Amino acid sequence: MDFQEASAYLCYADVTYFDNIERRKVKERFVVLNLFPNEAFLLKDNRRYILNRDDILEIEVIKSASRVSLSRLSGSDLSLLHSLPAGSFVSGVVTVKAYTPNIRNTPFVIVKKATTDTIISLRFANPHEITPIIAIEKERNGEIEALRRKLCASQIASLRHAEGRIHGRIAYLSKRGLYSHYSEVSRLSGELKRIQSKIDSLELNAAAGADIPLQEKIDRLSGSFSVQYSLRYYKL
Repeated sequence: MDFQEASAYLCYADVTYFDNIERRKVKERFVVLNLFPNEAFLLKDNRRYILNRDDILEIEVIKSASRVSLSRLSGSDLSLLHSLPAGSFVSGVVTVKAYTPNIRNTPFVIVKKATTDTIISLRFANPHEITPIIAIEKERNGEIEALRRKLCASQIASLRHAEGRIHGRIAYLSKRGLYSHYSEVSRLSGELKRIQSKIDSLELNAAAGADIPLQEKIDRLSGSFSVQYSLRYYKL
């Protein structure tokens, strides 16, 4: 309650708590990021601490004369997150629809995956910890491109391109003298046969529906993907 009444101002806290790593009682002064019923988010020497209620033996909140700067940022343009100032602490929610980004859980970035959505909760995260969130759309586009390259039609097109280059090389060597370049032409002819065999196999796979699961995943990633965020960031 002391903190709630003074939350617009920079607050300190003298905390006596049980340090589970040191296995002893400790009394320290922290900067208060926020106090919740079961957790205290604290700062000391630019390091964030999360103390559980059961470990806190005594706490005294001290209000300073400095006000805390609170700003809000919401929308869907991830590039705007680059504007988050260094040294700020970011809280809020990012909702990603129809895509599961590769973001690991930390005490300050919590990822929960649902059937169609991924909810990313930020709890006093530093701006550099949001870099993977900014890269979500780029990551998704890269995944779509990788899936497209696996499609039979894409692989066939790549092989056809290689086939054309080899035909051109054979034609060039033949003009310069087939017999004097026989071994190279023979090697290239063997490569052409291998390419044609791969093309034949891919065409059979395509006819049998091998691309259907890939195309469905591409369609899901391309169609209903979206990102929305509602964030608050603090400057102490």
